[in-house]
Order: sequence, then structure tokens, then C-alpha cells
Amino acid sequence: MRRTRSKKLAGPNADPPFGKGNIRGVAGPESANNAGAQTSFIPMLTLGIPPNAVMALMIGAMTIHNIQPGPQVMTAILALFWGLIASMWIGNLMLVILNLPLIGLWIQLLKVPYRLLYPAIWRSAVSAYSINTRPSTC
Repeated sequence: MRRTRSKKLAGPNADPPFGKGNIRGVAGPESANNAGAQTSFIPMLTLGIPPNAVMALMIGAMTIHNIQPGPQVMTAILALFWGLIASMWIGNLMLVILNLPLIGLWIQLLKVPYRLLYPAIWRSAVSAYSINTRPSTC
């Protein structure tokens, strides 16, 4: 069985072992996911190439507003470029401010058994769908 780099660095006596609640097994992929979301702006703003579907939608929105994505965005429309950068910083700051006090709540949410969680999620999805597809009375 192939061992990941985190497992190798943790050693054979990691407490608790990977797959049994070791936080390093969650923190590494989560931090990579958060970093990937912001770095996908780089090819979009420098080359005008969307690296994923979300950035393709962003390029479409920019095109609708007559903004040509690419390197000219950084020089011609400084307010847009620095607004994107500032929004990333503000968003990360808001995540830290909101999530630090709520860590206990997130841990309690993880303790909900799957046999109760899955039907609740399914019911929420069906309820949201049924509300939006109700025929209008007008």
C-alpha cells in the first residue's frame, strides 16, 4: 500500500493514526483546496485562460461587461484587479473571524451520526426543490 507524504512524516506511531481521526489528514487537503481556489485567478488574470469552470463563468461575466480578460486587466482596469485582490484578503479574514469562535460548533456537528445526517440533508434538498417548483398563484 502506498503511503502519502503526511503519513511518512508522521511516522508509524502517529497518535491517533491516519484514518482514525488524525487532524493532519484533514488539514493538509483542506489547506490545498483553499489555496487552489485563489490561485486559479492567476492564469485567468495573466493569460485570459480559465483553469476551471468557475473561472470560465468569471471570464463570461467579465466579457458581458466589456472587460477583455488577460494581462491588460492589470494595467487598464486597476480598480478591478486590486478589488479582486482585496476581496480575497477580506474573505480570508472574515473566514478566520467567523470560524475561530465556531470551532466547537463544527466539532459537535461532526458527532452527528450518519444515519441521522443523510436523511436530514436529503429532506433539505427535496424541500428546497419543492419550494422553487411550486406553481405561481398569479
